[in-house]
Amino acid sequence: MFPNFPLPTMGGRVFWKTIDENNGWKLQQNGITDHYWVLDPHDYRQAWGTNLRKMRRTFELFSGE
Repeated sequence: MFPNFPLPTMGGRVFWKTIDENNGWKLQQNGITDHYWVLDPHDYRQAWGTNLRKMRRTFELFSGE
């Protein structure tokens, strides 16, 4: 996982595939670069990285899954 500044996104509608979703939180993968991000229910990026296992763990912590 990389340092993150919560930034607004367009919700991952372009170039992003939703891998998991819970309580409005989304774990998505970029179709071009293969990196991942976690979006909060307001589509702000709360975490991003290249390791799916770590990003899934982060998503689970945030989303309460």
